[in-house]
Amino acid sequence: MIVLGIFVLLLAPFFTGALITTIFRERKAGHVIVYVTGLLSLFVFFLGFLLIALKLDFDLKRLERYYFSFISVTSLLGAIFSFRKRDYKKKPFEKAWCVIIPAILLGVFSFVYLSPSVINDDTWETVVTTIYTGKIHEYSALTGKQMVAGLPIYNKIYIMPIFIACMCDFFKIPVRVMMQFLIPLIVYICNLSLVYTISKKLNVKNKDCFMLVYMLLLLAGTYLPKTGVPVTVGYALLREGYSGYAVCYALTVPLVIILLCEKKYLHALFMATSALGLLRLDRIFYTFVKEPVKTFGFINEAGKLAIIFIVCIIIFIFKKTKEKTSSIEKLTIFIPIVFISNTVVTLLEEIHEKKYRIAYLLGVSFIILSSVSFMPFEDADTLKETLEYEQEVRDIIEKNGAKDKCIWADERVMEVARRVDPSVKTLYSRSSISEYMQGLYYEDESYAWDYYKLFRNEVQFEETTVKDIFALSRSAEDIVNHAYEEGLDIIIK
Repeated sequence: MIVLGIFVLLLAPFFTGALITTIFRERKAGHVIVYVTGLLSLFVFFLGFLLIALKLDFDLKRLERYYFSFISVTSLLGAIFSFRKRDYKKKPFEKAWCVIIPAILLGVFSFVYLSPSVINDDTWETVVTTIYTGKIHEYSALTGKQMVAGLPIYNKIYIMPIFIACMCDFFKIPVRVMMQFLIPLIVYICNLSLVYTISKKLNVKNKDCFMLVYMLLLLAGTYLPKTGVPVTVGYALLREGYSGYAVCYALTVPLVIILLCEKKYLHALFMATSALGLLRLDRIFYTFVKEPVKTFGFINEAGKLAIIFIVCIIIFIFKKTKEKTSSIEKLTIFIPIVFISNTVVTLLEEIHEKKYRIAYLLGVSFIILSSVSFMPFEDADTLKETLEYEQEVRDIIEKNGAKDKCIWADERVMEVARRVDPSVKTLYSRSSISEYMQGLYYEDESYAWDYYKLFRNEVQFEETTVKDIFALSRSAEDIVNHAYEEGLDIIIK
């Protein structure tokens, strides 16, 4: 079943894309355009099925049956059209080994050596909780308890967690394999292919340099503002490639820009619809619309790519007054790092002496990396470290008999416990004490900070230090009694 699931993830989007491009009468769509069209179409269809499931109170198994039956039909129909004569364009990378080798190294480092980020996201917990309970959004992913307040609709239609849960449950694919390797690698490869296609439409002469600058900008974009909303393709793609942000930033936006450039407006509109289920719309609205000034401050504190982007816009405006610019150049403003890459290579064309070209590229590289203080992947842990700690937490759970119990422990233990064993419940969620996860949990957690502070105080007393002792707003006895009222079973120190 695992092998079948991988084949479905690889072939169903291509066949579905063949069907969709045929419907839109696009016989000359390239392989990458067809595949990404199919993949985004599967997400659009899944959004529709998820809305029906929420309305009719489907469980996970029922949603799986209906959805996979539907995409089987679209794939079979698409297979018929894919074997008909089609004028596929050439492969996206033509002998560009100086691009392919760095791309492989960056991909292996990001998705094999490092562990993905979950600091601002509850997708992992939602996947394992949904599979364990067989219910959709009935149990809290962050505590394991049955929800009372529930979730607003914008949280419920965030499709990636439930889509991944369906794939992992139906095809028995391990969650880590799906979230660490399969989805991130597919999105990464497709993104580079789409950007390379954009470079052709921009008539970039030095495409190899363009792609290398783009990958360097991906690397320099591996930072996250305190709002918890990724603002760079780099963080979304390289640090949490399993997420809806990654799919939207890396696939939806580039594909829509390519289609708009080719004046395929209906196709572009259909692809843009996928963003409704791929983005956490309420978080984006709150951070960028309600508090734009504060949000910009957080973005500027985390990294400085925004400043480089603004400089490139100034150069673009100056250039526009001297020569005519194409529509694709204007559209790339919606992909800032593509816009920056194009500006870099455009300026490079005006430098003719080799030594000055080298000095220019070295200077650009220095400026780009300085935007992230020369510390890309600053928040990352290696996969080995993550797996070792997860095993430690499994041992703690087994040693304390914490399966199917509500625990009160160190916040990091509780965080990992929810991912490695969804039967374990936690006294409070990690979103209640994390600045990166505000707006992901709606249950009453008025005591959460008291639980956190009291536990830290007890630990500090045992270690005979007072540097981190917190003042409590309630008595310790009241806090402990309330914890037991909320279902606490075990305290793990």
